[in-house]
Amino acid sequence: MIPVEYTSNEAVVNLEPAGTSVIPDNIRLGVYRVAELAMGNVAKHDEATICKVSWDYDEIDQQLVMSISDDGKGFDPATLRQTGLGMVNIGDYADAMSATLEIDSAPGVGTNLKLTIPFEVPQTSAALADIQRKETPSAIGGTVEQVSAA
Repeated sequence: MIPVEYTSNEAVVNLEPAGTSVIPDNIRLGVYRVAELAMGNVAKHDEATICKVSWDYDEIDQQLVMSISDDGKGFDPATLRQTGLGMVNIGDYADAMSATLEIDSAPGVGTNLKLTIPFEVPQTSAALADIQRKETPSAIGGTVEQVSAA
């Protein structure tokens, strides 16, 4: 089993208060699927000792950003993107969300995946997020879970 460290920033937490979300379902599902595929690859192929996942909202650039990194054996992205079904699916999900996908890896140095999705908070939601930010403390990051190869 591989330990997973998860962090998120306050801005993204405020976009998804309990029971609601201003992030559209197609983006939430796409991000979930990319994370699922990427973490599955870490568990199956990468011989990593740690996997780090972050989920953030950049309010200045108006972008949702998910990053997944590990300290595993790495790979050559140029060869696997074209042949690995998981990598092809990750690319398809990124395209469907109009996202930018960056994969930085090389044999022996681990892997860093970054998914950047343009997202402008709807005006009514921005006002609601401001109110909630003032009324409720944030619950950010820090949990550690275990992931195992299926």
